[in-house]
Amino acid sequence: IDTSILNRTYHELRASGQEAVPNKIIYAGRLSSGKKPRRLIEAFPQVLKAFPDATLDFIGEGSEEKPSKELTGQLGITDKVTFHGPIYRDKQMAEILSTAFLYVMPGLGGLGFNSAMACGLPIVYTDADGTEIDMLTKNGLGWYFNGTVNDLAKQIIAALSNTEQLQITGQKMEQLIINKCNIPNMIATYLNA
Repeated sequence: IDTSILNRTYHELRASGQEAVPNKIIYAGRLSSGKKPRRLIEAFPQVLKAFPDATLDFIGEGSEEKPSKELTGQLGITDKVTFHGPIYRDKQMAEILSTAFLYVMPGLGGLGFNSAMACGLPIVYTDADGTEIDMLTKNGLGWYFNGTVNDLAKQIIAALSNTEQLQITGQKMEQLIINKCNIPNMIATYLNA
């Protein structure tokens, strides 16, 4: 992904007056078992008890898409959850991510995590592939949950309960991804190797 395109689009949208939708939670990535999208759906009813206006968006496709959609129906939250399908263009990804308040990484990470940071989104995360340790834990950023549905709901509620901290964390994540994970740095690393 080109974090500069994502970040530029994000700032253009903010400059044009587009604001994030309060309590809108988003996930972007493959809808696969390792990424645990259903864990997020299972936690969402608890979030709705604290924030009845909360919504949940998914960007991506995969083997967990159909079971995830079925689960929203079983939990009676279909009207609160939107599945956008796959998005591969950075600008279009930024347009949707920029509408959110909070990004959740319920399982393994991926490029959605970087995309979210480039759009200034704070993140709730768990043990994944090690990227989260390097980018979040070591920098004291985001809200870590222990892998359980209850703790995921608890951390989402904690994040949404402090909008000032959400904004500060989002800004710090944006600066980290823009300064560290960009194409010039990647090229320099390859050349050094």
